[in-house]
Amino acid sequence: MTFTTRTALFRAIMLGASALTMTAIAAVPAAAQLTTSTIRGTVSTGATATPGAVVTAVNVDTNATTRATAGPGGAYVLTGLRPGTYDISVGAAAGKQRVTIGVGETATLDIDAAAATAPAPEVAVGTGAGEIVVTGRRLVETKT
Repeated sequence: MTFTTRTALFRAIMLGASALTMTAIAAVPAAAQLTTSTIRGTVSTGATATPGAVVTAVNVDTNATTRATAGPGGAYVLTGLRPGTYDISVGAAAGKQRVTIGVGETATLDIDAAAATAPAPEVAVGTGAGEIVVTGRRLVETKT
């Protein structure tokens, strides 16, 4: 094998290896940074689940509204929430629960629709306090 043939073969092998490496690197998905938050939980009336209840989150600063409908077991999930303070309400009930969430947090808020007729105090999630009991309802931070 001549020097020119070996050089050409070496270049072809290196080009193939480079292409293979670049393909492998491009195939690995980049880790996306989460910029939104989630509030989930259940809606009940006393001890009975309330399927079909509409849970509404209204951002206090921007007035952006997100709605979710409770499933058969009363479970709901409000996703894609920007960090901030939200008024959470169920249906046309006059009472609202004010909740503050941070970036990438997933919080659990179980709502008793029967007790949701009176305004509740503000609750901050992510303060490192763990579970916070709020007027018979529970807001639990779930670390992700």
